[in-house]
Amino acid sequence: MKLMKITKIALLAATSLMFMHAQADYPDKPIGVMVAYGPGGATDFQARIATLASGKEALIGQPIYILNKPGAGGRTGWNWFASEASKDGYMLGAYNVPHFIAQSIVFDTAYNINTLEPLGNWGADPAVLIVGKDSPFNTVADLLAHADANPGAVTISGAGKFVGHHIAFLQFAKASGRDLTYIPAKGGVDALRLVKAGEVSAGFNNLSDSARSAADLKILAVADLTRHAYLPDVPTL
Repeated sequence: MKLMKITKIALLAATSLMFMHAQADYPDKPIGVMVAYGPGGATDFQARIATLASGKEALIGQPIYILNKPGAGGRTGWNWFASEASKDGYMLGAYNVPHFIAQSIVFDTAYNINTLEPLGNWGADPAVLIVGKDSPFNTVADLLAHADANPGAVTISGAGKFVGHHIAFLQFAKASGRDLTYIPAKGGVDALRLVKAGEVSAGFNNLSDSARSAADLKILAVADLTRHAYLPDVPTL
């Protein structure tokens, strides 16, 4: 089977750039970056790396800080950013392309692809299908064979509803034709915990988070069109 490429692309966005263009001395105070997920997850981790590099005094003369506003798979933070955050260029936001687009279509949100201004792309982070290190499943075929023998019993976690992990799950379930059950967790860290603890059969999570927990996991496949350079021996879905 082949799934559409599922990546989690973190973009820096601002609700208004007018102030930034008009003020020659911008920035003259610290800049915030809103992350719509809790500390420790892939988006937060990547945001801290990006802001650590770009917030050096020699580059912009001001520090950049992270403001975490988790909840509802990202909607809590993005709704706040679109409706309440300052529009003077001193509050930016990190957003994830699959989540952001899908949720603005499915739910009543204060944002959509036309309400924010993309500033830059700091990376792509494909979803991977993972199981715990002690799981009896060593391949996707093993997992699907178990699903055949136990319809509906295979549970797969992800960071929430209509996030990249959920989209990957929906594509996987449709392409495989199996009766699988999605378990939405409270963010990527919690979704990873469910897999490590053996509370679910498997999970979709980000490559970056899964790689950092490699000692506790087995990565069965990557949801991409080609194999990842970091995982040359891991097949695609």
